[in-house]
Amino acid sequence: MIHVDELTGAWDRGSFEYYLRNRLPQEQEGFGIIYCDVDHLKEINDSYGHREGDFAISTAVCLLREAIRTEDIIVRHGGDEFLVIVKSPFKKDLDHIVQRMEHIFDEYNQDSTKRYKLECSFGGDIFDKSYSSIDHFINYIDGLMYLNKNKKKNKEMLLIK
Repeated sequence: MIHVDELTGAWDRGSFEYYLRNRLPQEQEGFGIIYCDVDHLKEINDSYGHREGDFAISTAVCLLREAIRTEDIIVRHGGDEFLVIVKSPFKKDLDHIVQRMEHIFDEYNQDSTKRYKLECSFGGDIFDKSYSSIDHFINYIDGLMYLNKNKKKNKEMLLIK
C-alpha cells in the first residue's frame, strides 16, 4: 500500500522502502534514482518563515513532476530531500531528466515574483547488481548530489568576488 507525504503528494519513505523490497528481487535490468535536494531552504525558512519554506518544498515537487515521465516516482526522502525513481536502465534517460529539471527550475525562477531563487542540486545514477545494497547506492548518489551542490557554491563564490 502506497502512502504519500501530506505536504507534497510525493511517496513517503516507507512506501519507497516497501516498493524496493518488492521490486528488487524481480529486477532484471537496472533503474535510475536521482537524489534531489532543495538548495538554501534554511535561508528561505529563516528569511521568509516556515510557511514559505513549505511553499518552496511543495513547489519544488511540482517542478520535479513536470520534468519526469508518468512512470517515474517522486519520494520525499527527508525534509527537503527527494528521490526520483526513473524506470529506465539507461544513464542517458537519467541525464535527460536532470537536464529537464534544471531547465524547468530556471524557467520558474525567470517568471517568479519571489525574492529568492528556487533551486535544487541533483545526483543520480543507474542502480544495478554491482551495488552491495540500495543503501550503499543511495549514499553514493547522495555524494554525487553534494558534489553538484558544492560546484554551485564555488561558482557563486567566484561570482561574488
